[in-house]
Amino acid sequence: MDTNLTLTKLKESLDHNYVQQVADYLILAVKRGNSHEKVILDKPFEEKIENICKDHNEDCTLIGSPHVKILSAQYTTRRHLDETLQQIHNSLQN
Repeated sequence: MDTNLTLTKLKESLDHNYVQQVADYLILAVKRGNSHEKVILDKPFEEKIENICKDHNEDCTLIGSPHVKILSAQYTTRRHLDETLQQIHNSLQN
């Protein structure tokens, strides 16, 4: 899980073989003020990442709402979705 996420890194992640051939989901950990949530995106990732880029600054803060920020992004498969969500949940608790 990349915790120093930028829009450039998010866009570049699309070039990885794992993302292109294996991953079924992209999970974003989002901070809204003092709370966190997980957003699960399915394929196709390209269009969804393009939309994210339109609405966020390079540092992944939401344009016009700097208290909303994408903290991390992690790709996973259907088989590992629950496990990955739990890992992200645990990391956000620390």
